Amino acid sequence: MPFGKFRGKALSTIPTDYLGRLVSLNDLREPLRALIGELEIRRRLVHSPASCVPIPGLPYGLSPPVGA
Repeated sequence: MPFGKFRGKALSTIPTDYLGRLVSLNDLREPLRALIGELEIRRRLVHSPASCVPIPGLPYGLSPPVGA
């Protein structure tokens, strides 16, 4: 983040509500606006209900080992 309360911090470590307020600003310039939008998409994909669908054959709450 190049300015503000979280100056010098990685965008991925900044709270979503703060980033949402930044994006609502009319004068937020590129490429920061696009980077925040991309981060929001990634966060939604990671936390989407589709990523929590149980896999048949595995006990509930378990996921396959990495690389499986």
